[in-house]
Amino acid sequence: MHKTKQVTAGNYSICKPARKYLLTTAVGLALSIFLSASGAFASLISAFPSWEVASEFNDFINPDTMNPSGVWSYGWKPTTFGTFSLLGFQYTLGANDGSGWTFDTGYPIVAHNVHAVTLLGSGPQATLPPHALFLHPGPAGELAVVRFTAPAKGTYRVSGQFYAMDRNGTGTITDVYIVKNNTSPAIYSGNVNYYAIPNMKFASFTSIAVTLNMGEYIEFQVGFGTDLNYSFDTTGLNAVIEKIR
Repeated sequence: MHKTKQVTAGNYSICKPARKYLLTTAVGLALSIFLSASGAFASLISAFPSWEVASEFNDFINPDTMNPSGVWSYGWKPTTFGTFSLLGFQYTLGANDGSGWTFDTGYPIVAHNVHAVTLLGSGPQATLPPHALFLHPGPAGELAVVRFTAPAKGTYRVSGQFYAMDRNGTGTITDVYIVKNNTSPAIYSGNVNYYAIPNMKFASFTSIAVTLNMGEYIEFQVGFGTDLNYSFDTTGLNAVIEKIR
């Protein structure tokens, strides 16, 4: 358990040097059809053991205040295949409207909106979707990482999406990865760019099959992108992991 220091961001600010970011309401994600109770994917996830990264996020205001928590660990890495370290500092967004984990300098961040309703920050564009999980990289390119550790040997199917949340300044420009056991190459890599043409607001991955032994892992990673600048890089993550065999 890590409870050493609290880092607070007022007015939903997660960027430097301006110290504010703006989030979009555009969460019309490809996963919405999957996660809908009436969607075709709902019948699939009921047939297999499954885990969902955003709804299962464990922040420091939960009673157990744990990182790692179950199959999930929240951390950072200096490079895509570098050493993984847990984020051990408490992060607060606004008046306890968002919470999660961070580094002692304030970045990288893995956190979420604690409410089941959309939150509005300063300005009409600052929006946190309900229970949205977001990752923000660090100033030297440190990657924000969510790690899933397999509870049993088997084949796991991974589907989901990284998505741009920040349209302030340059907007979200990040590089995103899914990595198995810290082994190159990544099993998925992509880029998120809010203002790119053609549109690159989303980086989606569907039905990636990964064989894992008990205790092996996959990581969802967010870096500071092709502009090598971590300002305005708030990136959302939705992902479902199913054990299919």
